[in-house]
Amino acid sequence: MKIIKGGTLEEQMKSVDVILDRFSRRLHKTARAIVTPYPISSYVDTPIEDIVLKYMFPTNGTLKAGYMFVEKMPKSGVDLLIDIGIGELHRSEQTFTKKSPITIQPNISISAGSRLTVKVIPKEEEVSGIWIAFLWAPDVKNVVVKEFLIDELNKISGNNIG
Repeated sequence: MKIIKGGTLEEQMKSVDVILDRFSRRLHKTARAIVTPYPISSYVDTPIEDIVLKYMFPTNGTLKAGYMFVEKMPKSGVDLLIDIGIGELHRSEQTFTKKSPITIQPNISISAGSRLTVKVIPKEEEVSGIWIAFLWAPDVKNVVVKEFLIDELNKISGNNIG
């Protein structure tokens, strides 16, 4: 059985390259994918008790970035209150703003079971039409890492020999 295919030297070298590529993949056993942050978002026309978003985190991670747009921003501004609670413990961050949209950079570590409550509290007039979104990155140890079989990678890449 001849392992190296091809009639010319150039075709045989291409065959050797394919074989070496396959063997080098087998050394690593698995391939891993990048886990992107998970979006959490909400829209509230008129907040009830100033609440615009509630969310419970199923696993540990980090609340990375956020963005808020208020369609009807009061001239006197609003307080943005981000509250993270687990059990009876709470951690809060409050920001005052008169502008919309607003970029939020919390970078808060999250524990499994933590509850996120976001409030938009107007200073005087009413506030309405609130869009809010965050990116949450789960810890790598808590995500499913997809393992690909080497043969499947070979089929996808089109490097089938024989």
